[in-house]
Amino acid sequence: TIRLLWLIDSLTAGGAESLVAPFARAFAARGGDLRVCCLKSIGGNPFEAELRALGVPVTNLGARNLRDLGAFRRLLRLLREERIGLVHAHLAYASIWGALACRLTGIPCVATLHVPPSGAPPRSREGIRESLMVRALNRWAAQVIAVSSSAREAWIARGGLDPSKIAVVGNGIEVDAFAGQNSREEVRRELGIEPGTPLVTTVSVLREGKGLEVLLDAIPEVLESHPNAQFLVVGDGPLRDALSSRPTARVIWAGFRRDVPALLAASDLFVLPSLADAYPTVLMEAMAAGLPVISTRTGGIPEIVEHPRTGRLVPPGDSKVLARAISALLGSPEERKALGRAAQEQAEARFSTKAWVERLAVVYAEAAPHPLTPSPIAPPSTGRGGTIPNRDSRTGSIVQDASQASPLSRSVGGRWERGLGGEVTIVEFAGRGGMIHYAYQLARAMAEAGADVTLITDRHYELDALPHPFRLRKILRLWDPKPAGEAGSGPRRLRRLGRAFLYYREWLRLALHLHRERPDLVQLGDIRFPGDLVPLLLLRLLGLRLADVCHNVFPYATAGQAAGLFRRSALDRFLYRRIYRRFERVFVHFEDNRRGFLAAYGIPSERVTAIPHGNEAIFEELRDPAVDEHALRTSLGLDSDEPIVLLFGTLSRYKGADLLLSAFARIAPRLPQARLVLAGFPSADFDLPAHQTLARELGIEDRVRWAPRYVESGEVAAWMALASVAVFPYR
Repeated sequence: TIRLLWLIDSLTAGGAESLVAPFARAFAARGGDLRVCCLKSIGGNPFEAELRALGVPVTNLGARNLRDLGAFRRLLRLLREERIGLVHAHLAYASIWGALACRLTGIPCVATLHVPPSGAPPRSREGIRESLMVRALNRWAAQVIAVSSSAREAWIARGGLDPSKIAVVGNGIEVDAFAGQNSREEVRRELGIEPGTPLVTTVSVLREGKGLEVLLDAIPEVLESHPNAQFLVVGDGPLRDALSSRPTARVIWAGFRRDVPALLAASDLFVLPSLADAYPTVLMEAMAAGLPVISTRTGGIPEIVEHPRTGRLVPPGDSKVLARAISALLGSPEERKALGRAAQEQAEARFSTKAWVERLAVVYAEAAPHPLTPSPIAPPSTGRGGTIPNRDSRTGSIVQDASQASPLSRSVGGRWERGLGGEVTIVEFAGRGGMIHYAYQLARAMAEAGADVTLITDRHYELDALPHPFRLRKILRLWDPKPAGEAGSGPRRLRRLGRAFLYYREWLRLALHLHRERPDLVQLGDIRFPGDLVPLLLLRLLGLRLADVCHNVFPYATAGQAAGLFRRSALDRFLYRRIYRRFERVFVHFEDNRRGFLAAYGIPSERVTAIPHGNEAIFEELRDPAVDEHALRTSLGLDSDEPIVLLFGTLSRYKGADLLLSAFARIAPRLPQARLVLAGFPSADFDLPAHQTLARELGIEDRVRWAPRYVESGEVAAWMALASVAVFPYR
């Protein structure tokens, strides 16, 4: 139900790399949504084309090395833009990058360890890489998968990984692709192998640890008893030239091939002489093809080959014992057939991609218990202590119980089936004033429509008396931006510096809180300052999805400029354009605002939506019975029959108080009983003494009443009742 990203070092020829396409097909069969990302190209990335042919989106980051910050930023952008819900990393470099990127974006990370620890010196390149990987996985991975019990034990004992994090999930293969192949004679003709010639095949990356030199050493002894035997080596790698230059008879070097199922069908015996191997996929493929197998008793191989029922296991590095085992099976066709049948039966029962994906689904469900996409599917419930119910507590193995329904087939408890659905967090820094009134009404309406809503604001929140059908978090500790008393005093520059420190400190606290809570969407209110770009970038880096309600298309004009002109520097315009690009959706209140917003910020039009403002009915609910029209007239020295012209709200330069004073002066001689009332908290750019002087110069000083204070929410209805006409001469 989540969008999964399979992150891997490369898509070159290799065991881990060969698993991607089979996984993609099995994952798609159960309705999964998969993306694949590789860090770089090695050897032309042969599996990349196969994935694209399947319709799987593939991204190649083109990383030069582990320190390539440009490529790492591309990975972060991919995680955000593709809305990845879970990352499954494979191999060391991808595990390091994946764990760190998921830590920064808040996305769960699962990593598979395909090989055991190398045992390299701690200060060697390999040792440093493994140390980095272990630290990253211990700290930031939600789950770690070992492909075999032996690999798990090695990583705990020698690698230092946290045992509680490591599950055992063996890989799977497309069993049907290897069974029933009818190309035996055709492939043999292509390879130049005579009918009746016994063919011994190995498929491997030609590198250290695979033991190909042991097989080459064993061939002369095999040929002594079976001189017509032919050996086929399929694969490529750094040791190919060194190995193929050895003077060994009866060996065909086929290189990298895409038709491994057909090659196995043409073979009589499969040999894998690994010196160390965690869980070689190719053994399962050979068994699915019905071949008897000979391999070594090392790593996770005994967990695949059941000696002596499905194959033969020999000590690693012993060419003589290997030669005797090969010779014995070449000389016993009936035994080969019996081993092949048993091997094929075991492959069908244990190694299918369907069973593999089911086991992985259990790990995915524990790692990402809250799907990020709407779906009727949810993770399995966990047992006490967070243990997966079908994980073996001793070995960490994932056990698929055929009697259980799929662990990802349970209901989500209606979370996505209610109304709007999803978990939305609305953030409004100011707990007093028009912005919090809007935020409250929106949170309440959304909650009543069925959404899971949280409202975050500051400790000065003024709407406690109203019903709250949503979660309220008064966690921000800011100064009171609109105190109940008169406007503040003191050194303005120092006051602004102190407030800026508090403001961005609270941004950081908010980011950490949201990172812990992981809501599906964070909706912010008006952007206050160009410097808000920095915390917004942090929120996106944490992987949060953002929306914004833009109340003012031209926010917070610079004080000291001509009121209403909203002059901003080129830098401010540059920053605001980048601020609004951080949001997946921006809401404005009407179409004219939408047109202005699009013209000002160049945001794609489909991301900007006009939705009318709410009706402010809360002020009837909040009405303070002790404050009515009569009480206000008494406090302002007004007679009961005097008509009132009211300018109400925060007093700012752009709201045109000087225009209203001039207009009132023109009608005052004709309406001697009329009075003008200006009520609201003066903002920093509003010069109250200058406006009072203007009223005196216009000859209306005795007709004007001033209430330069923050009007409490419970009084708003009374002020509206006071007015004969409310005037808003905004510039």
